[in-house]
Amino acid sequence: MDIRITPGPLKGTVPAPVSKSELHRMLICSSFSDAPVMIKGFTGRLPDDILATVSCLERLGAVISCSDGEIYVTPVNKVPERPLLDCAESGSTLRFLLPVTAAVCGSAEIHGDSSLAARPVSELIDALSGCGAGFTSRTLPTELRSSLSGNRFLIPGNVSSQYVSGLMMASALLPGTSEVTVTTPFVSRDYVGMTSEIMREFGAAVEQTESLLRISGPYRSPGTAAAGGDWSGAAAVMAAAAASPGSDVTVTGLEERSHQADRRIAGILSSMGALVSIDGGSVRVKSAGKLRPAELDADMIPDLFPVTAALGAGAEGVSEFRNCRRLRYKESDRIRTMDRLLSGFGAEVSTDGERFLVTGPGGRRSAEADPEGDHRIAMAAAVAAYAVGAETVIRGAECVEKSYPAFFDDLRSLGGRVDVI
Repeated sequence: MDIRITPGPLKGTVPAPVSKSELHRMLICSSFSDAPVMIKGFTGRLPDDILATVSCLERLGAVISCSDGEIYVTPVNKVPERPLLDCAESGSTLRFLLPVTAAVCGSAEIHGDSSLAARPVSELIDALSGCGAGFTSRTLPTELRSSLSGNRFLIPGNVSSQYVSGLMMASALLPGTSEVTVTTPFVSRDYVGMTSEIMREFGAAVEQTESLLRISGPYRSPGTAAAGGDWSGAAAVMAAAAASPGSDVTVTGLEERSHQADRRIAGILSSMGALVSIDGGSVRVKSAGKLRPAELDADMIPDLFPVTAALGAGAEGVSEFRNCRRLRYKESDRIRTMDRLLSGFGAEVSTDGERFLVTGPGGRRSAEADPEGDHRIAMAAAVAAYAVGAETVIRGAECVEKSYPAFFDDLRSLGGRVDVI
């Protein structure tokens, strides 16, 4: 599907998409609880990444159904022999369910799409192998040949917080009290806090010091659980509003005190000159005209890099993004794809792999963008269209279904000219 965006003011109110981060964790905890769970909080179609987690949990023996914005989970009674888990393109599914599968299975096959096979996972497999799990390969596809026999895990914290979260969720399925020792400084620490909070909601015990987590199960059903709105997806809508003169947009369903690190988008937009106010679970963003350059540490909030860099293409001056090395290992090499994208809008881009500099404003009145199948690059292309004021064609725009299936529909509901071509 190709989309044409014709820039103009955005006005109105939309709900935030459901938080993928929270929903992945709730689905896993629900699937290994002692009784059924009803999860509330989503509208419309579930993101493709969540559908990948649902599929894998069903292969492990859970029964999961969706109806009228609610997900019903009947926990695993017996794990089938040698299940085949297809993680599709979802890094969260892979990094969470590798440890969980090793905790409950003696054998399994784990596959994923080619883009997922290129993403890091070897350190996680090493941590699991150190506690008795056997794998045929440190990359995808791989086969689990033996289950976990130990529960003292060592894992680096500077590659992905999802490694830590996956080990934590698996630990509650093991006998006794498990320990997860993080051997290097954390990245995206807030997401480990989210994992702790959700596990406690499901009855697990989690104690944390600076680098050590002590965890014990079992999981117990809370009866109902509610996933919050997704700050990562909402960031693209709010950024488009901040970039487009005359815009006044409110996004509902966002918790100001959420453990989602991307809640920082509110402060980033404010620092770039937008008028931002938060009232309860609603965030209102009004464009104030010209954008100021941005500064961002991508190590802590990597998913905000694409939309913030896209805003930089419309700002007067140099926007600086530091600690960008991990961006090469996302759904695309986001340093390369954002360089190509923003250059296509007339912005000047320079990077050494660690720093990424964007000098705006770009001067193109029309542009064409290829997100290369990366959902966040597709949304960033839309933001860049509004930031630069360029009529823009986005090729393969359906990739947003990975995280935010209603993204372009929501822009239309706000008065945006978004046409399928």
